[in-house]
Amino acid sequence: MKTSACIKTAFLACIFLLVGCAVSPTATQNNAQTVKSSLPNPSFPKPALPALLTQTGVLLDTSTGKAITPDELLEQLASYPRIVVGEKHDNPYHHQIELWLVQQLEQKRPHGAVLLEMINPDQQEKVNKVKSWLQGNPIVRDERIKNLLAWQQGWPWELYGRLAVELVKAPYPLLAANLNRSEIDQAYKNHLAGDKTSIVSDEIKKQIDATIKNSHGGNIDEARLSAMSKIQQLRDRRMAEQLMKAPSPAVLFAGGYHAVKIMGVPQHVKKIAPDTRLAVLVIAEQGVNLTNEHADFVWFTPKLTENKTK
Repeated sequence: MKTSACIKTAFLACIFLLVGCAVSPTATQNNAQTVKSSLPNPSFPKPALPALLTQTGVLLDTSTGKAITPDELLEQLASYPRIVVGEKHDNPYHHQIELWLVQQLEQKRPHGAVLLEMINPDQQEKVNKVKSWLQGNPIVRDERIKNLLAWQQGWPWELYGRLAVELVKAPYPLLAANLNRSEIDQAYKNHLAGDKTSIVSDEIKKQIDATIKNSHGGNIDEARLSAMSKIQQLRDRRMAEQLMKAPSPAVLFAGGYHAVKIMGVPQHVKKIAPDTRLAVLVIAEQGVNLTNEHADFVWFTPKLTENKTK
């Protein structure tokens, strides 16, 4: 690679919210208010995107470096059996694009399945039951759906609710992509007990370690850094496994760290099924310099400077 791992991971740490971290409720409320004027009216089921998200130059095909339109993106994505979409968790524009993408991509070809980092395996039974019930089109409030799904507080409903409701009402499977909390706790204990094995190459581990360290401003001890790096690797592998098991064509929505080609889910997909055609779309804030090493497509959105992440 032309650029050092440290440089790459340094700017990635400034772009994305670290995987598994909750979004600040205050930041969520502020950000939602900031984009309120551009959000679609909930009375319209198939909203169009506002001009600021579709103007020339905000969407790039990194293989050519040229700008493309949202419709051209749809045409290209529709040919892939597996798609990974990376987001910045607390940017409302990113969730707006994701909802549009789910709705519009389905018009090009039926979804086989959609997977969310925001759903754990121990929620899958609840998701299945709610989805089955909703196929009868009952009158129900979104808040009731949230409670029935046991939606996790760390993923603010103000940001994820519209996408979650869209997906749970749809006929295709909505699948968990993350680890259970118990699995994370056990992995952490195992690591502290001496299990220091890595499931990625040394180069990728260095990039993950540097990203985590940068996201903490360098203020993290080696023991905690090592444990968090291992858990990140396990999350990436689980997402890749679930994506490959899912009915095709499948779309995974996850945090930007998980999505990038140089160190996330795509690395594990290569191990599981090297010949799989996988497309990576990263939704990023303006000012970020992402290349084809990181994603196949990049969709730039306004940067919300008041965003605060943990």
